[in-house]
Amino acid sequence: MPLTTEQIEYLKTAEGIQELTANNLIPATEPAKLTEEGVNKFIETNTEFKTKLTRTAVTSYLGEKLGVTEKVEELLDKPIMLATETEKYKKVAVAGALGGVKYPELLLGKLDMGKITFGENKLEGLEEQLTALKTTYPDLFITDPKQTPPPPARKEPVGEKEKVKSEIERLSKLSKSTETKAKLLALEIQLAKLNKE
Repeated sequence: MPLTTEQIEYLKTAEGIQELTANNLIPATEPAKLTEEGVNKFIETNTEFKTKLTRTAVTSYLGEKLGVTEKVEELLDKPIMLATETEKYKKVAVAGALGGVKYPELLLGKLDMGKITFGENKLEGLEEQLTALKTTYPDLFITDPKQTPPPPARKEPVGEKEKVKSEIERLSKLSKSTETKAKLLALEIQLAKLNKE
């Protein structure tokens, strides 16, 4: 008796194939063995899957590196800023907060920048440090311009020897590039000649 169209369609389904295999009417198919090459080919040809796999791997890796286990994707959806940029912006923000203070660059050096973070519309950890510094260095927090002493007068070097020493001192404070080192060496030789005279 021939099979009907409905029966043929049924036998093409997963359930029908399983029934045929169970009754030894067709040989059991073994799942194809996965190879690295086969997996790579599958990933390369399925861009949607590749994107999802990459995002999952990167999210997992960054979550591990950042020490975050929950809401990693939420965190990664926010803008990411390099630590060096964050520190630069933090210094600018702190310097701005010290705008009304006498000699803000001195106070900036006294602050522990690691304890200062960006919070909701303010710098967190700054106020506590400033309170402590106000008790230690109260004269730096005088904001009345009448009480601010004038900057010390700058003395220009008088003789040739003093000019060379002044230039050596100035160059010593700069970065130690090859050009700076060469200038320093030349000035030190010149100073040695002046000392012999």
